[in-house]
Amino acid sequence: MNLYSYGKLLITGEYLVLDGAEAFALPLSCGQSLNYKEIDNNLIKWTSYDMKNHVWFNTIVDKDKLEIIESSDYSVSKRLNEILKSIRNHNSNFLNNNGCEIKTKLNFDKEWGLGSSSTLISNLSSLANVDPYIILNETFGGSGYDIACSRVNYPLIYSLKKGKRSIQKTKFNPPFIDNLFFIYLNKKQDSRVEILNYSKLKVSNSDIEKVSSISKEISITNNQKQFNSLLDSHEKILSSILKRKTVKSELFSDFEGSIKSLGAWGGDFILSSSEFNPSKYFIDKGFNKVFTFKEMVNNKNFDYL
Repeated sequence: MNLYSYGKLLITGEYLVLDGAEAFALPLSCGQSLNYKEIDNNLIKWTSYDMKNHVWFNTIVDKDKLEIIESSDYSVSKRLNEILKSIRNHNSNFLNNNGCEIKTKLNFDKEWGLGSSSTLISNLSSLANVDPYIILNETFGGSGYDIACSRVNYPLIYSLKKGKRSIQKTKFNPPFIDNLFFIYLNKKQDSRVEILNYSKLKVSNSDIEKVSSISKEISITNNQKQFNSLLDSHEKILSSILKRKTVKSELFSDFEGSIKSLGAWGGDFILSSSEFNPSKYFIDKGFNKVFTFKEMVNNKNFDYL
């Protein structure tokens, strides 16, 4: 059996989506595949491949007790076992009838923060026919927008309010789409730590409403000046809440255009919007992973138009 789930980027609503704000999110063309094959023994033989097809992790687990027999990285095995045990709590037959070989493959760098965990949970939950949102809650936590992205082929407005999840399909193909670029900041943020830090802060209903409004407007505007203004407003709101400088003021104050953090502040990707190709600008500053919008999301099966 072969399964595949899409990676994700949260364009607006980071952090505040945890408090009910509506967020604008994009599934990506890159993601993670999972191949499952039954074998005649009492083991789960697991191998994970990176985007260059190199083995970055392997483990052997007793299928009955879900105990680690051997592993190339016990910290990774421990996190994997949390997911496996959570799934089995909701489906007692999960990986319990026969031994199996499971091979996973990422087609993006696992350090990029594009959904290596959410795509894994999505694939395994599909294999077990259990609710991936429940498994996410019991393991990594978070709003679940990444799970939503892993299973659809269109941009979405996502919210989680008082336990009620909303996933609204939207379109995103503004005339300035070729002026949008994603840049990797050369370091990955720990989302779990950032979420914990955020949970200690006080957020007003007014800020939640403002970000929700920005999410809706930014997904439909055809005017780049308005788009940039919305990006800047979002950054200003989050900067005030987090008591942190925006990434533009901290690293790119001379940039002619708008820059927005994506996901946990301080790492992962940023979005730039300007009237010129910014590749040289960012590369000259030491950030050489620069992608066009279409490179990140272009997929013939996607409904972005």
